[in-house]
Amino acid sequence: MPILNYTTKVPVSRTIAQIQAKLVEHGARSVLMEYGDDGRIKALAFKIKMPNGELPIRLPIDAASTQKVLKRQWDERLIESKYTTAEHAYRVAWRIIKDWVEAQVSLLETEIRKTFQYLEDVSDCDDAASEWKKFSYRM
Repeated sequence: MPILNYTTKVPVSRTIAQIQAKLVEHGARSVLMEYGDDGRIKALAFKIKMPNGELPIRLPIDAASTQKVLKRQWDERLIESKYTTAEHAYRVAWRIIKDWVEAQVSLLETEIRKTFQYLEDVSDCDDAASEWKKFSYRM
């Protein structure tokens, strides 16, 4: 089965705007875009209002890993080769994050999840393992 959103044509700028709008709609404060050396947005960081204060969250993407998956799926003939470019992988990675954010805020709206926590310290997030070092579901 192909990766989620593999056929997207939505520009990253529109996806980022959709993510920001959803976050602000649900109480996010100080949304920040982090750029890589290549000038592309590599993460969004923000604070979201929770009952016990503001929680810092960082949402990184890994377009290179997304591209590897797309290339593997092309090798397996699950997708067309036009979906394997670096630019396309960048779009797909951000669309996946957008869908994830929408799912998270929907869960918060329905009060299925009372809290979500990802990071103890937003400034200490240089690799994927530390980015997800704290992740807890409380039902």
